[in-house]
Amino acid sequence: MTTLFLDREAQPVSVQGKVDLILSPSLYWFRTEALPVKTVFQAKKLAPSVFDAITPEGVYSYHVLKRDEGFWLFAYNEEQIIDAVTRTGIRPSDVRHIYFAQTECAALETPLRLGATRILSSVDGVVTELPARYAATAEEASSFFETHERKGPTVGITLYHSTLLDKKQFKRLSIVAGIFALLYGIEYFTARAQLATLLEEQEKIADTYRLPQTSFERDGLINALNKKQKRQTQLRATAKALFALPADEENHLERLSLGTRELSIAAVFKDPAKADAFKKQLKAIATVTSEKRKGDTLYLEATYE
Repeated sequence: MTTLFLDREAQPVSVQGKVDLILSPSLYWFRTEALPVKTVFQAKKLAPSVFDAITPEGVYSYHVLKRDEGFWLFAYNEEQIIDAVTRTGIRPSDVRHIYFAQTECAALETPLRLGATRILSSVDGVVTELPARYAATAEEASSFFETHERKGPTVGITLYHSTLLDKKQFKRLSIVAGIFALLYGIEYFTARAQLATLLEEQEKIADTYRLPQTSFERDGLINALNKKQKRQTQLRATAKALFALPADEENHLERLSLGTRELSIAAVFKDPAKADAFKKQLKAIATVTSEKRKGDTLYLEATYE
């Protein structure tokens, strides 16, 4: 496992496999405070007000650890850390954990050398970067981090995995997006072609049957046809009822004229009783408006719904 020190001025590095990153004090703000609370959860709620006067304007995340009678409080800008990781050229998928230098180096007895001009030192328990001239001797930082176990805990960066995409991941997402775009394009143009065909068929049908062009006209035509169908149904029912009236050779209809609302009947009845029965049944399906009798022939005019 490779462990690298990450600071604000990070430069490109070449590493193989997974890496742990130690955050330089230049990438976070640290305070040790005795707060009027007992739990880390309560202390974290107070952290923004503790750092409000010392951190530059920006969006910060906060981390709190319980230490002795007080708390260690950290404030860090996730975007700044992400930018620093990007400059190293390390693939996000290869970063295993990130740690604060404060948790890993608070007990330093010998400063750690960070290149030719800087050292990492613990001053009264607070880890800080100093010019190299302040230390007569120093241990190589890379050697220290490789030989000492991490004390943790890790730094939580919620934006890290969702914001950073390495080239391989980005290429995969681009390919997937391209496939979806292609499929959508094919589906879109297929649907357009099918719609054009349906509209063409609709126009042919309208021309063949001389159908109205507007929905208002079509609705009017449908209503008229429905009314016509209803009248024809009623007419057939009336005719069926008339034909069901009693008749024989001496008592029968001679003439029947059936309109949409009116009917006219000439019937021969040698038996007056049968004539009365005929009129009674006719009144059950129509309203008699005129009645005449000449000899054995009965002339009736009637209306019906």
